[in-house]
Amino acid sequence: MLPAVVNQVQYYPDPAHVSDMVGGKIIASNAVGLPTLWYTNSTMPKLNLNPYSTGSSNQFVTLATITSATAGLNILPIANTTPYRWIAYMAAPGACGHVEKVDFYSGNYWMHGNEFSSFPDVSTTARIATNIDLPASNAIYWGYNHNGVYAGIDTLWDTTAYWPGIAPLPSVRVYASTINPQPFIYSGTSVPVSVTLNNWGAPNATVRYTLDGSIPTATNGTVYTGPFTLNQTTTVEAASIEPDLADSPAFVSTYLINTPTHPLDQPQRNSFHIGNSLTQATSAFDMHAATAGDPHTQVIFGIGGSETINLWKAKNNIIDTDPGYTGDPNPNYQNWLNTWGSITTTGIQNNLTDFTLQPRDFANNNEDEEAQYDLLWLNFVQSNSPNVQPWLYAEWTEFNRQRPTDLGTQSTYQMTTPYPALTWEESMGAMLLYNEDVLTKVNQTYTGNKPIRILPVGIAMGWLHNMIQNGTFPLTSNGLAPGDFYTQFFWDQVHPNAEGAFLVEMVWYSAFYGQSPVGKVLSVLTNLTPAQATAMETLAWNVVSNYPRAGVYAASGSPAAAPTFSQTGHVTVNTPITLSSTTSGAWFRYTLDGTTPTDTKGYVYCGVITVRPGMTVKAIAYKNGMTPSSVSSTTY
Repeated sequence: MLPAVVNQVQYYPDPAHVSDMVGGKIIASNAVGLPTLWYTNSTMPKLNLNPYSTGSSNQFVTLATITSATAGLNILPIANTTPYRWIAYMAAPGACGHVEKVDFYSGNYWMHGNEFSSFPDVSTTARIATNIDLPASNAIYWGYNHNGVYAGIDTLWDTTAYWPGIAPLPSVRVYASTINPQPFIYSGTSVPVSVTLNNWGAPNATVRYTLDGSIPTATNGTVYTGPFTLNQTTTVEAASIEPDLADSPAFVSTYLINTPTHPLDQPQRNSFHIGNSLTQATSAFDMHAATAGDPHTQVIFGIGGSETINLWKAKNNIIDTDPGYTGDPNPNYQNWLNTWGSITTTGIQNNLTDFTLQPRDFANNNEDEEAQYDLLWLNFVQSNSPNVQPWLYAEWTEFNRQRPTDLGTQSTYQMTTPYPALTWEESMGAMLLYNEDVLTKVNQTYTGNKPIRILPVGIAMGWLHNMIQNGTFPLTSNGLAPGDFYTQFFWDQVHPNAEGAFLVEMVWYSAFYGQSPVGKVLSVLTNLTPAQATAMETLAWNVVSNYPRAGVYAASGSPAAAPTFSQTGHVTVNTPITLSSTTSGAWFRYTLDGTTPTDTKGYVYCGVITVRPGMTVKAIAYKNGMTPSSVSSTTY
């Protein structure tokens, strides 16, 4: 196989912003998964490093810089002899993108593949017009944000080795839209299982595989020399390594083997999830659950940018006139028919174990509209599966933190006066407070068989941010450093990459299964180091097991020791403080308006509180298996 090597770029600037392309760069990478692009300075993005690779395959390189641009066709030769899987145009700082068309060539060969880009964007037809033969005035790509705008293609088979074959071929495909190739799950009771890999006859290809969840590369994994046997549930990751080509995508296959000494968790859980792209980001959840020996069927009904009301209107083919909603209702109705059809085809509509909603409707700065449509969805799902466990998925906020919960304008049942959140961590507590208020409103008329629980994902995100900033998250082994929360765990300003989504999924796993994922779930198809994966799993379990509305926490026994404030006394400016307790592993809730907190009332502490002059802070400590502490109070 001869690889395609990008050595020419043809581009058409936006006719209204021709000069904006000057200073843009053509960048490329051979990272195992789509690298995260994020500006860290004025010239280059940062990306998610692959811990199992070294050298140039582990980072983006600049192939060329655009030094001139004219209206119409521009041709940029590139002196490059290396095949790169990921190729992108990165707009110059402050330029917003403003490109009509970009094409990448290897000689006369037009390179093509799946498109990827920054988000959000304002593209009227496509995020990048790489698949349009001629430029068109209605195919302008540009971004809302002035910096960090990029668009590119995954060239895949133009530049990479072909993934290896595997036998026996598992019979159940896990539909995860962000994963290519699609992973499979094999269920069986016959042991041992003999596994065979092949390189499809490629004479120079070497197949490597791993059984520990790490990505096989030229320097990681076992070289395949012949069939090997499995005696218990095992996840096999395999990749082909071929000279002069980028490594193939890893092929993931989990063999669920039910034996007396290693039984599978039964019965199987079937979950249904509605929401927007932050719900869709969990599309690998069932694959990760399988690595722990937990067969799980997951179905998602998602519409990008939607709220619960929009999802309900799409389900019922109601024309959506909400001015704040940018989706197209008619195609979304077909999306619903396809989604529910997949559920009824598999016959799980009457045997759903878990159902998640994603509250995010701030209409009129209260939770009334969200609660109204949550109840409609709950009634529909429970009419099919009366014993389903309902969950509210408490998400995080965007990078710029401008939601009503961030600004302190969202009303709450729990306190007289909400305050603006001045840090990312405090925003996470405020967003969880909103979900708890939605739950309070829904419970006023809810009649389901099981109490509604909350998935405290935002709290886990808040603590991940705090840990990274304070150097308590495993950092240095793959280049992670304080300040790298967004660069390493998000595609953009709100959407998690595979590594960030893994934390979300571990919170879900901890809550759905009521057990810690540590030592059970493998972080397959992520670039997390083993230490980072373990840290995320530990964090997820700590969050879930110490949050009263997630179904694991129990207040009993002796009380936790009361909180101590890191600073007391008069302050003249906004001042960050921390809380501590002599009870190891204690969690905290606090209020800022003098209201008395409880283990279910007040902001959940995520590592920092910003106090203001004259403010009274009250806090309690609590921990799973203990009763809450007495209240500590101080005025600044």
